Amino acid sequence: MAWKIETIDADVGDTGQIAVDGSGNPHVVYTHGWGGPNYYGLNYGYRDGTGWHTEVLTASGIYQAIAARGDHIAVAWSVYSDDYCNVDIYCATKVIGGSWSIDLVQTPAPYQPDCYDAWGITGIAIALDSAFAPHIVYARNWQWYDGGYNNYSTMVYLDGSSGWSETLFNTNENIGTDYGTHTWMASNAHCLAIDSSDTLHVTWDEDVTIGSDWMSYIYYANSADGWTPVEVASIAADGSGHRYGQWPTLAINDDGGVAILYNYNGATTINYYHPIGGTSEEISGNLAGRFANALSNTEALVVRWESTALKISTLKGGSWTTVDVAGAGSHPANPDIVYDAVRKKYHIIYCALWDGDTKYAVMGGAQAQWMFF
Repeated sequence: MAWKIETIDADVGDTGQIAVDGSGNPHVVYTHGWGGPNYYGLNYGYRDGTGWHTEVLTASGIYQAIAARGDHIAVAWSVYSDDYCNVDIYCATKVIGGSWSIDLVQTPAPYQPDCYDAWGITGIAIALDSAFAPHIVYARNWQWYDGGYNNYSTMVYLDGSSGWSETLFNTNENIGTDYGTHTWMASNAHCLAIDSSDTLHVTWDEDVTIGSDWMSYIYYANSADGWTPVEVASIAADGSGHRYGQWPTLAINDDGGVAILYNYNGATTINYYHPIGGTSEEISGNLAGRFANALSNTEALVVRWESTALKISTLKGGSWTTVDVAGAGSHPANPDIVYDAVRKKYHIIYCALWDGDTKYAVMGGAQAQWMFF
């Protein structure tokens, strides 16, 4: 059976994220427009038996994430309130068929008032627990200049189960060290997941300046262990200023198995697949751009683009198989993938780079079941 590809929205989009509700319908949030420090606005869309329905969720924002559970939907995003220093965190929730409730969750004050090229945040993620309460994790970075560059970075957990409370973890303060440590999260694909015990699992990457070069680290943490960072991989600089090790994504299956996919960006761009509790293994083939992964209880899937084609690599029975989702000439970018365990279907969102269309792909069509390779 072939992949069925549909256009969600035409002439908009760059990055997007996808989730599946309790009825098996996909829900997406994706960027539109360009300009100013907020870069994009955000659109929301969902598919039912009549097709795709889209709306503008916010006209101004940068970085976005979506979660679905049962008939509940949650979206998180950030907005620069004045420049690249002050950033607001928003959360929108609703029951399917109802109206959005939008909260300004947080307006964190800059670490230092005269911040410089601070980025505010570098990635955001959201999950819904079994009581449908939202949980947000994001990476916060500030940089300022006082005769030398200084940097402060931290991971932030926002618990929405009873109001909103903040927990900081993996905090780095670099004073007078010229850039120091920067923390990043994948801005289009899932890097946060919640298991059947309501434990949150997250992954991120961290760059540390070493002279004129980088040292990169891939990290994992979960809420049950108090957000204690676990180093998944450390990737040394190559002496030429190239940034290595970036954009890890995370997926979890119904048995609680967690796996991370991360990038090693060297002379050739290679992805590594790392199940938590196991060891990393290379996925063969030179890759480009960003990627995402999903897990069932019997296999792992990685969606990525190579050259001008969108591809799926499947790990089943100890070996990888790769097939095209959208063939050469489709010029895809920034994919995300999610698995519906009840219906055993995978759903993908991606941007068709040349025309800016936001696309959706499902194996075998809207009602067909997944067929294993």
